[in-house]
Amino acid sequence: MVAAVMALAACGGPAEPPSGADASTCGRLQGVLDTFVAEGRAPGVAVTVGFADGSTWSGAAGVSDLESGAAMAPVDRFRIGSVTKTFTAALVMLLVEDGVLSLDDVVSRHLTGVPNGDLVTVRQLLQHTSGLADYLYDPAIVSTRSAPHTPAELLAVAQSLTPELAPGERYRYSNTNYVLLGLIVERVTGSTWAAEIRDRILDPTGLSDTFVYGWEEVPGGFVRGYAAAAGGGWDDVTLALHPTVAYAAGCMVSSTPDLVRWSQALHAGRVVSAASLETMKNESRVSEEYPSIRIGLGIFIESADEYGSFLGHAGGLDGFSTEVQLLDGAGHTVAGAFNATEDDDTMRLRTLMNNSWIAVLGL
Repeated sequence: MVAAVMALAACGGPAEPPSGADASTCGRLQGVLDTFVAEGRAPGVAVTVGFADGSTWSGAAGVSDLESGAAMAPVDRFRIGSVTKTFTAALVMLLVEDGVLSLDDVVSRHLTGVPNGDLVTVRQLLQHTSGLADYLYDPAIVSTRSAPHTPAELLAVAQSLTPELAPGERYRYSNTNYVLLGLIVERVTGSTWAAEIRDRILDPTGLSDTFVYGWEEVPGGFVRGYAAAAGGGWDDVTLALHPTVAYAAGCMVSSTPDLVRWSQALHAGRVVSAASLETMKNESRVSEEYPSIRIGLGIFIESADEYGSFLGHAGGLDGFSTEVQLLDGAGHTVAGAFNATEDDDTMRLRTLMNNSWIAVLGL
């Protein structure tokens, strides 16, 4: 989410931001997508906007599959990477509401052998303040990342890693946190994390285009993902990371319309209780790397000055980049995705989201 507010502040905002879709706004949004592809930032891109008045706009540009040349469609699905964490966090909060889990539970109450397990809490896992090292970059995972892994295998790697920080010392993003949360969900429910996500989150919220990839079939599949090739062009890396390796930290598949519906439902209090939602937003720590951002429980929060705050999460893995943001002061939600890895150009996702917001707000 970094730098979105900077673009808005640089442009200056109207006293009353537009409340819904009109022809001018839709034309600006489509222009953002067309330009994004024309500049070679990705083979294809899709964006959906949910406006404050209840109207919705979805658009796409480029291709979903370079081999077939199939055009990207607004309803196409992407691997959403770490946006998965928002679903896991909401599920954990539901279990806290049920009384079967507490944010103050230490990890060792549910899982054995985790470093600092007697000190790290569920709250710290959600907030990335556990200090635990990231399993995803351990050689045992890196060398086998395209092959299936069980949650127990991921846990074994996490158990072998030396913590990088003391619990609660400060924020440091680690996928290990959400793998452990998925396993804790399984221990306290007696079910699988995937089944709980389906039964407690996806079906009740009506997210018909969102799937727990690796545990569920994805009818019709999803777009191909690409990385920039050394000699120019694109390499297909769609399956470079097996979904089971990402597990509760990043395995899910969705479309931008569904991600807008998800964000709207979550922040309207239709998924977790109002009290739980406030906890997710207010139990936050400042990111030392990006001081304008606070890290809540599965939610990133960035000030947008007179517009309120951006609330959401980004996701990136081989061949896919995704982000969803609610601008609470204006009441709009934007979800953007493209089928390319950012690599060294870390501004691709920022550019897409910034320019989408500029189009939405008429700046």
